[in-house]
Amino acid sequence: MLTKKIRVILIDDSPVALAVIKSAIESDTSIQVVESFLNPKSALLHIPQIDPDVICVDFFMNGMDGLEFIKIVMSKFPKPVLVISRVVGSDSSKNIFDLISAGAIDIIEKPTSGHPKDYLKTELIYKIKLASGVKILSRKFDSNQKIITSSSHKRFNVIGIGASTGGPKTVYEILQNLPASFPIPILVSQHITFGFLNSLVQWMNKHLQLKVKIATNEEPLVAGYVYYAPENTNLLVSQSKKTSLLPKTHQQTYCPSIDIMMNSIAQNYKQAAIGILLTGMGNDGAAGMKYLQSQGGMTIAQEETSCVIYGMPKAAIEQNAAQKILPPVDIAKYLMYLAKQHKSVPLL
Repeated sequence: MLTKKIRVILIDDSPVALAVIKSAIESDTSIQVVESFLNPKSALLHIPQIDPDVICVDFFMNGMDGLEFIKIVMSKFPKPVLVISRVVGSDSSKNIFDLISAGAIDIIEKPTSGHPKDYLKTELIYKIKLASGVKILSRKFDSNQKIITSSSHKRFNVIGIGASTGGPKTVYEILQNLPASFPIPILVSQHITFGFLNSLVQWMNKHLQLKVKIATNEEPLVAGYVYYAPENTNLLVSQSKKTSLLPKTHQQTYCPSIDIMMNSIAQNYKQAAIGILLTGMGNDGAAGMKYLQSQGGMTIAQEETSCVIYGMPKAAIEQNAAQKILPPVDIAKYLMYLAKQHKSVPLL
């Protein structure tokens, strides 16, 4: 039986770019470029009839940029959208977050020469396959549920957050509801396209009350700070309660590894640690959450309908590794509840 190909449309106002990207994509026989458009407005007219599995679009285009295009697509006929663009620049942090907030699944660097580098081709094909499995939801989780609290008076001293596809926006939705006085340092391991983390951190620093930084080795963990794992580097905490950075190993599928981060906070903080697993493909973080729970820590997984991809939270939930299952806004509320044990945070 023939396997159905992933049907893709390309939108870029450069004929050369379209040709290069199409050649790269179709080097994988499981993907078919069914149509290419030089004009995003023309593409909008044809998307309902073509009904592609994935849309690939540039950001910088004449007449209508990629951000406006994505907003229209998501409002009229939601589809997985992958941005292929050179968005790095003076406004890169804002551009990247605006695209993700509008609904882009991910962003990949646009080839800069006649033929894309092998790693870009491999990543592009991988991202398209990933995006083709994303179920774009037309509804959002209506968060009116009561946060069920307990009589526990544990004092928590570290939070580890793991996320992949859809994670930048989801992490932001949680962190924007935490005050500068939030008393628990936060570690984040985010699977992200190489080259975009610095821009993401810059953007978050402009819009959050908490201070956000890319972690360096042997840093003491300080309340009010969010520490992101560097790209292609594992972020851990040591016995001395400081950051520890480890390079990617050949055996690793994901880097930074959420499991490695969760295991380290479980070993060194035990019941004083909180683990949170957010949207993403695969199962990274599920085993680490299970281990953290076995050490007495608190574990939280993102609720299904608020996920871009439910894979990672689902894996944790199926292993009974999540004590709470909540959408982002309620994760923030619950963190504030748990932080009440620290006298510097106002009661809810």
